[in-house]
Amino acid sequence: MFVNPDEEILEQMMDDAAWHLESIREKQLQVDERTSYNHLAIYLRWCIEHSRMSKEFLHRYSAVVEKIQKSPWDVDLREFVRDELHGLLLYPYFDEIGCAFTRHYYGDGSKPYFPSDIDSYAMEYFGEKRYPSNGFQDEAYLFVPFNEDYYQAISKVIEHRWEEWQLESAKTRKRESTLPSLAEGMMDYLHCPCLYLPPMKSDTSIELAYQDACKRGQQEGFVPMLVAVDRHPVGVFTPKF
Repeated sequence: MFVNPDEEILEQMMDDAAWHLESIREKQLQVDERTSYNHLAIYLRWCIEHSRMSKEFLHRYSAVVEKIQKSPWDVDLREFVRDELHGLLLYPYFDEIGCAFTRHYYGDGSKPYFPSDIDSYAMEYFGEKRYPSNGFQDEAYLFVPFNEDYYQAISKVIEHRWEEWQLESAKTRKRESTLPSLAEGMMDYLHCPCLYLPPMKSDTSIELAYQDACKRGQQEGFVPMLVAVDRHPVGVFTPKF
C-alpha cells in the first residue's frame, strides 16, 4: 500500500507540488496553477516511458500507464499528479533502479539535480536578459509553456543524466569488486558485519547506507558506526553492548 498523504511521508517524499503552488499564490504570479505540477509530470512521464515504475504503481494506475505508453500527449499528467497522487511524487512509486536513480538525481540537492536542470532550461528558454525579470519573480520555470517540445527537451536532459549515473554506478561496482587490503584487514579486526564503501564524488551513498543502518539498528539492536581507513570510508554495523 502507498502511504496516505496525511501520514508521515517526509522520508519517502521527493517533491510536493504544494511548495510550487504556494509560490504562485503568494507572489500572485500570472500563470495557470497547473504549472506547479509541470516538472513533476515531466519526470513521471519519463520514468513511465522508460519502465522505471514499481509493480504496485503499475498495478494501481495501469490505465494511465497504458495511455502514456500509447499516446502520451493525450494525457495531462499534471492533473493525474494533482488528483490521483495528491500533488506528491514519492520514492515508492519507482522500481529499485528507478528509485536509486531518483535519489541520486532528484533527491539530495547536489549537482546534477533535476530541479536545477529545470531552472537552467527556463534560463535557456527565456534568455539571460529576460530570465531575471520582475514578472517572473525568481519563478521563471513556471512560465515555460507546457507542451511536447518542453517535454522532449527535458527528456534529453534526463536521458543524459541517466547515462552519466549508469556509467558512475558501473565504476563504483568495479571499485567495490576490489577491496583494499587495509580496509579488508580492518574489517577482519573488527570482526562484525561491515559494508565497504569506496571513494566517490558524492557522499550520498554513505548517508543513505548510514540511514538504513540506523533504522535496522533500532529493530535489531545494534549501533552503526562509520570508520575511515586510509581515506577509504567503511560503514561498520556494530552490535550494541
